[in-house]
Amino acid sequence: MLLHNEQMQPLDVAALKLRLHQLDDVNVPEQDELETDLGTYYDKALTTNAAINNYAVSYDSANFATIQNLFRANGLGLFERIRRAVCAGINALSSIDDIIDVTLKAVASLIPGGIIVEWIVKKLIKFFLNKGYDWLCPVPAQS
Repeated sequence: MLLHNEQMQPLDVAALKLRLHQLDDVNVPEQDELETDLGTYYDKALTTNAAINNYAVSYDSANFATIQNLFRANGLGLFERIRRAVCAGINALSSIDDIIDVTLKAVASLIPGGIIVEWIVKKLIKFFLNKGYDWLCPVPAQS
């Protein structure tokens, strides 16, 4: 898996996974905070990739509230897609290593350019661990 930091430098995935275990300094975020962060993160990755490929991304015609709503909507969709991908890759007995690995793969596959922002991935992992498997992967009600 080829991952990059925000400066588009390759990341050492093994070292990153070790750092993602260090969650003591991370507060458990609220879901809406994660959604907002993911929306902003997605936009920054998109803009970075556009610049590398000589494309322009402009929000000149939109007002700030519209942009914030767009980021929030992107973040909501991203959060849900990441949650579903993580759920599909783990089970109730999965270790933190499994959760880190699956979360990292999900984020890398959904964020343009495989750009990884470590603190957001840490927040996602902390949130998932705090909520637990039953919240993350609810069993649909039978009718």
